[in-house]
Amino acid sequence: MYKTHVSENISSVVAFIYYMWYTLLEKSSFVPPYFNESGVKKKGNNMNHPHVFMRFPEGRAKAVTFSFDDGSDQDIWLCDLMKAHGLKATFNMNMGLLPPCENFDFSSLDVGVFPCKDTQHRLTLEQIKKVFCGSGMELATHGWTHSQLPLLSDDAIAYEILRDRKALEEIMNEPVRGHAYAQGDFDDRTVEALRHCGIVYARTARFTNNFNLPRDFMRWDPTCQYRDQNVMELCDKFLSFKPGAGIYFDETRAKLLYIFAHSYEFTIHNDFDQMERVAEKVAGHSDVWYCTNMEYYNYDKAFRNLDFNLERTRVHNPSAIPVWIYVNGKTVEVSPGETASV
Repeated sequence: MYKTHVSENISSVVAFIYYMWYTLLEKSSFVPPYFNESGVKKKGNNMNHPHVFMRFPEGRAKAVTFSFDDGSDQDIWLCDLMKAHGLKATFNMNMGLLPPCENFDFSSLDVGVFPCKDTQHRLTLEQIKKVFCGSGMELATHGWTHSQLPLLSDDAIAYEILRDRKALEEIMNEPVRGHAYAQGDFDDRTVEALRHCGIVYARTARFTNNFNLPRDFMRWDPTCQYRDQNVMELCDKFLSFKPGAGIYFDETRAKLLYIFAHSYEFTIHNDFDQMERVAEKVAGHSDVWYCTNMEYYNYDKAFRNLDFNLERTRVHNPSAIPVWIYVNGKTVEVSPGETASV
């Protein structure tokens, strides 16, 4: 009986859709979009296709972002490096692990909790304020005590994230809604708990080695690490990318290069120069948008909130920022609060 009932409902829906389709054709004297009334193919690409592709500010098709974990004192040098090259980055902090003063004796710490204590000297609260306030960089949560969230109860996860978030918001005087998973560890329960804490994106430690745009911001995989063997090859490949025009080809989609590191690794591996080479390689390209993780998320959200009419001839931007799109063979800017023809 149940299967028969479901089958009847499906049949009714199919019949209704067919009826509406037939009615629309009858009333609109439908002509396929690639042809004129005589059945002759139109010149040029005049079809309003439903595929719409994101373009970044000023119509760019490429974006670069960085993410650095743990708030080590090497971040001071790193933040200066980012600013000197016009780059943007997100720094993920453990606000419950800050030393009380700059001359703190890190050798006194428990190696079981601080395994890298010889090279990972965390910033003080005052240093964080001095380095990051007004820097153009983003601060995001990394857990109050750098705990592996799947090992915690739900209330402990909330405590770990919300205390970290509150401390960072008091420093930056703005909402803090980004996260990076400590030890790269997470599961579905963790993701749901983070959402309840107001987190809108969370970076993993799984590397894609490609430039595909993120589809799941709560499981946001970076491209590579700063010292990966193929990092310069990936940078060259990314920078040489030129957007295509075919609606079914990967070249038409925008690209994102996302590089991750712990700044204390520069001391461990004695490779500050490696980070400098990466920064110099990707910086200063007019066809690249440089952004923090949250700036990227907000732009992507604005793109996804664009409101198109059914025939894809007009689009409304309800957000507070301009959004660029590639649609029907052209790049279009849609101003905030405006409706544009496409």
